[in-house]
Amino acid sequence: MSSGNKSGTVVLFTLMAVICGWFYATPYIALYQFRKVVEARDTVAISKHINFPALRESLKSGLASESGKQSAGDSNPLKALKSALAGAVTDQMLESLVTPEGIAAMMNGEMVLWIVIKPPEALAA
Repeated sequence: MSSGNKSGTVVLFTLMAVICGWFYATPYIALYQFRKVVEARDTVAISKHINFPALRESLKSGLASESGKQSAGDSNPLKALKSALAGAVTDQMLESLVTPEGIAAMMNGEMVLWIVIKPPEALAA
């Protein structure tokens, strides 16, 4: 093998190692940046990291699916009423909690009930 082929092979393997390292490190870099944003309570930057409407809809559909599985095949009208009320309460809670302010508070270990009770405008102050 000539010297030119050896150096080309070394460059190729080095480039592949750098690319693999980048793909490996990218999620950790994103988590580090997200943690710094949450610690700083920068709600605008938190919104850039998380698609809140999609997250809320995903959580709502997942909770509704689980609720439907639990009440499937039951003809008790009280359980149907319970499921309807639980759905309304769950939707309201998700709207209050799954916000940039709510995520920042939860990630910082603050009480979640405070967020549900306080309107979002009070959290921004």
